[in-house]
Amino acid sequence: MNKKRIAFIVIFSIFIFNLNLVSSRAVEYELGVGENDTFIWEVEKYDEKTYAQYFSEEPDFTQGVSRKYEITNIEEKSEYWEVEYEIWEYTFDTDKFTEDPDDEESKKIYQSPSDQAEKIYTIDDLLDLWMVPTPLTNYLESFRDDFENEIINLYVDDNGVLTAKYAFSNIEYEIKIAYTLDGVIETIEYITMDGDKFVKINLYRETIRGDLLLLIPIIGITCFTLIYIVMKKKHLIRIKLA
Repeated sequence: MNKKRIAFIVIFSIFIFNLNLVSSRAVEYELGVGENDTFIWEVEKYDEKTYAQYFSEEPDFTQGVSRKYEITNIEEKSEYWEVEYEIWEYTFDTDKFTEDPDDEESKKIYQSPSDQAEKIYTIDDLLDLWMVPTPLTNYLESFRDDFENEIINLYVDDNGVLTAKYAFSNIEYEIKIAYTLDGVIETIEYITMDGDKFVKINLYRETIRGDLLLLIPIIGITCFTLIYIVMKKKHLIRIKLA
């Protein structure tokens, strides 16, 4: 291999490296949620017997119960968003959601995936990350690449589904977390190594943000106008041909 070819390969490799570095830094993450957004999760499946094989304590849920979160305030800091929200704990009686919340909490959502990765120590910490910044897949992939935890194996597929399991061979289950495009947990699944799901929690309902509500009548009027124009043109064509 001659010197010119070697030099070209070296320069090209440096160029690609710098291009990837610039691309990764160019990503600006945002929160896809807003104040007054409301989310309700429902426990679709809970296999008590299988759950007891892996956990010594009973969960705070059972099959058929629902839980509600409502965002009350979002404050953007230099390195994270401070999100305050109200919680209505798991209940069969969703009419209670019209009453005062059971608790109020706040959470830091870090703008940097590496900063967020440093705050995860157990699988439970991942479940507590019920929202992540967007673009979703980009954030989760960077989060996975920066994740350094010897007791947890972390995977992200092409659809942005996060899978976590303990590295210990005697703990043979995994947790899958799927997010909406807005970065909110849509589904949580506990799965045995045989592929049996023994817990499944779904995002049952979420509010449509106020700015999106304004778009609904606009879209409706636009569609109606387009249909009217098309029908009018067809009518004029029939008259000309008659």
